[in-house]
Order: sequence, then structure tokens, then C-alpha cells
Amino acid sequence: MFKEKNWVIGTGVYIDNIDKKVEIKSKDLNNKINKMIFMTLFVSFILITIAIIVLFNVSNSMTNAISKINKQLQEISKGKFPKNLDLIRKDEIGEIKKSVDKLINGFKNYTSFAKSIGKENFNAKFETLSKEDELGNSLLEMRNSLKISKQEDKKRTEEDKVRNWITTGQAKFSEILRHNTDNLKLLGDDVVYNLIKYLNANQGGLFVFKENEEGKKLFIELLSSYAYDRKKYNSKKFEIGEGLIGTCAIEKESIYMTNIPEKYIEITSGLGESTPRNLLLVPLKTENKIMGVIEIASFNKIEKHNIEFVEKIAENIASTLVIAKINSKTKYLLEKSKQTSEILVSQEEEMRQNIEELQATQEESARRENETIGILSAVDLVVARADISLDGKIVSLNDEMMFLLEIEKKDKKVYNIKNFIPNKNLSKFKLDWKRVIAGKIFKGNIEIKTRKKNNVIITRAFSPVMKNDEVNKVLFIAQKIIK
Repeated sequence: MFKEKNWVIGTGVYIDNIDKKVEIKSKDLNNKINKMIFMTLFVSFILITIAIIVLFNVSNSMTNAISKINKQLQEISKGKFPKNLDLIRKDEIGEIKKSVDKLINGFKNYTSFAKSIGKENFNAKFETLSKEDELGNSLLEMRNSLKISKQEDKKRTEEDKVRNWITTGQAKFSEILRHNTDNLKLLGDDVVYNLIKYLNANQGGLFVFKENEEGKKLFIELLSSYAYDRKKYNSKKFEIGEGLIGTCAIEKESIYMTNIPEKYIEITSGLGESTPRNLLLVPLKTENKIMGVIEIASFNKIEKHNIEFVEKIAENIASTLVIAKINSKTKYLLEKSKQTSEILVSQEEEMRQNIEELQATQEESARRENETIGILSAVDLVVARADISLDGKIVSLNDEMMFLLEIEKKDKKVYNIKNFIPNKNLSKFKLDWKRVIAGKIFKGNIEIKTRKKNNVIITRAFSPVMKNDEVNKVLFIAQKIIK
């Protein structure tokens, strides 16, 4: 259509043979389509076959891997630890395989760690699978608990061992201390020897106080020893407070040294001379009373429980020493008493004779005493007499003395003889009085001053009265001189 000219334009061809050409063209096209369909089907078949084969292989591989992993898990569920799979995969199954292997290795580590703990190897290395590994953390806690329990058991065992050692030792020494209680030397030798052996020490010495008859401690002396170098003790005596032994005795406290001065103690053997480095000194005290000191020297360290043991038995030793000393003294007194008895028996006949003589003497003494009493009674009637104590106090006086000194009977005052001596004669009187109380008789004339201040000249005599060979009082006899 051409609007500008109102024309219609048309075209055409001849179609005499078009149907043939269409038919040929259609056949050719159908052949190509059929070939294409065949090729498509063939390729699809090949692809499907390949896919099926691939899927079968993949499925079979996955099934085998899962089956193997399942067998591992079944073995683990039975408490067994299978070997790790030789399986290399990068998919999820590979991840599962790694997790299972890690679990197996973890269980193996658990088992190995548990066996180590069972063998008390608490220092065995172990790492948990993760911070959230409850089983691993439980094993670590169990290890720590068992380790602490083992340490406590070991500590209890050691404590029980020490207690048994102390108990056995106390029983042993209680038995030892029951013997030779009447012989200090044998008792000391037995104690020192067994103590050194029981402590596994090297040297020991037992020192006791030497006392006088009043029980006063004079010095400390070596009683018994074991394995001592005798050069150390020339005199074997120590003053109280002298050296370590004297210091231990005066302070009443144990002394333990781990660095003994050179040549303080030496042990001599076939191998030469050597010095122990550990020294223990323990006071032997009972009820705060010191009986002596025990000294122990050792090459080995003296443990705390050894020291406590020695301190405990030291009290028993001290008590036994007290008993032993009493027994020794008793034995000595018994022997002395026996000797005295024998002497008394031998003198019995002589004593009978002496008794008869004494009876006669007593009768004579009684007769003379009666005469003396009569004489004194007569003297009291005409002579002034007074008894004077050593410090000059007039203890008693007769009526004549009261008249001479102008003392009334109702006067209860206690006078001193010096009260009746004028001041001008007092110095000389004191000298005379010293001679009298020393045991000498003194007589002569002297001026006295009565209670009423009157001066009187008297002749007087001071005679000491003896009792048990000592001056007990002074007899004062006086008579007034009348001008």
C-alpha cells in the first residue's frame, strides 16, 4: 500500500513445483530431527549410565565409609578401641571420620592416663580434648584427688611409723630402766648404749650432778659414755653453766646444733678421725628438778621426732635416777646400819656393864643434885641471884636480887642488866660481858645503879651455864658491900 499515490503494490512467484520442494525439504528436516533425537537419546543414555555408575560408586564409597565408621562406633560402644581408618575424604564423612579418630585417640589417652594413675604415676602427661571435655576434666580431678589422698596416706603412714617407733622405744626403755636401779653406773651404761643404738647415732654421754650430803649440787660429772674420744674429757667434770653441758643444765632446755665446733667431738676408727656434725643435749629433769644432761652426737641429721623421743624418755631417766640415788643411799645406809648393828652387838656386853655403872653414877648425881638444890636454896636466902640471857635480859631473879636492885615484886617489866650499869662503867662492862658469854667466869666489885637511881657498890660473879657444850645463859650472883 502506497498512500501517497493510492497504489497497492503486490509480488508473486511461480508455485508450480513448490510442493515438491516443500516435501523434499520436510523429509530432509525430519531426517535431521530424527538424527538429533537419536543423538540426544544416545548421549542421555550415556550420561545417565555414567551418572548411575558414578552415583553407584559414590553411594558405594559412602556406604562403605559409613559402614566402617559404624563398625568403629560399635567397637567403641563395646569398650574396645579400633584402629584408625585409612580413609581420606574431604566431605562430611571425612569430617566424621576425623572426629571418630579423635574420639578413639582421646579414649586411648583416657585409658593410658587411667592406667598411669592406677600405677600411682600422678605426674603422667594428659591433655583434654577440649575445655568442655567432661570426662577428661573428671580424670584430671580424679588424678589430683588421688594424688592428694596418696600424699595424705603417705603422711599418715609416716606418722604411724613415727608413733610406732616412739611407742616401741618407750616400752624398750621402760624395761631397761627397771633394771640396775640400785647401781647408777650400770644403769647409765645400759641407757646410753641402747639409746645410741636406737637413734642410729654415733656417740653419747650421760652426765649427772654430784651433790654433797645436804643435797647441794656441786658440779656435773660424766657417769656413762659410748664411743667417746677420751681426750675430750680430761677431768670429766663441768661446773654449772660451764660449756654446752653446763649451759643445758642451768637453762633446763634442750640444745640442738648442726654445726659442731671443730674437734669438739671426734670418732676414732680404723679409717681415721672424723667429727660428727649434729649434736643434741637434753636436760634430765623431773618436776623442774635437774638431775643431769644426756649428750648425743651423730653424723646423720637428728630428726624432730628423735628429739621429742629423747626429751620424753629423759623425764623417765631423770625419775629413775632419783630412785636409783635413793636406792644407792638407802643401800649405803643399810650397810652402814648393818655395820653399826654389828658394832652394837659386839658392844652389848660392855653396854650392860656401863648401864650398871651409869645407874650408880645417876644415883650419885641425884644425890649431888639434891645437895646442890639445897645449897642453892640456902644461897637464895642470903645472896642475890639472877639468870641472865646471852643478850643481857634478866630472865629470873630471887627476892634478894629484887631487893638489891630495888625492883618491886609487882613490877612485870623485863629489865636488861645493862640498865643497872652507870654510863661511866658501861664500856668496861661490855668487854667483861663478851668474855662471860664466851665461856669465862668473871668476878669482882662494881658500882651499879638501882631502879630508883641509887648507886650501890656490890661484889658480883658472872658464871656461864653450859648446855650441849654451848653457853646457854649466865648465872649472876651479887652481894651488897656495906661501907
